[in-house]
Amino acid sequence: MAGRKDHIARLAAVPMFSSFTKKDLTAISKAADEVTRPAGHVLIKEGTEGYEGFVVLDGTVTVTRKGKKLATLGAGEVLGELSLLESSLRSATVTCETECTVLVMDRQRFKQLLLETPSLSITFLEELAGRLRSLDRTAFG
Repeated sequence: MAGRKDHIARLAAVPMFSSFTKKDLTAISKAADEVTRPAGHVLIKEGTEGYEGFVVLDGTVTVTRKGKKLATLGAGEVLGELSLLESSLRSATVTCETECTVLVMDRQRFKQLLLETPSLSITFLEELAGRLRSLDRTAFG
């Protein structure tokens, strides 16, 4: 299991977190838990209520929707981040293709973190907006 300093450095390398301050990354690291799951473990199941988000630290995951493979993702990818903000059904299934180590945070802890660190709220929303804009360009040109 990696230490907090390693988590902070690894989060800083993740595109979604690259603009966060060291203070914000430290707060995220303290609020998240590191877990390791075996190959075949389902991290996110399509159609179930989501209440946690993940950052893949090590390993590879497969994303499927309605049984169709959408992507294979690895270290540095963020999964389920919208579930940190609102309650809705998961839009895809994410399965560990290999043994995976992830940082996981639930909605309650994340919302508390946002209340305690307002600057994090602004940065997180800016990053989400950028991701949505990028997806829109990919889908619609």
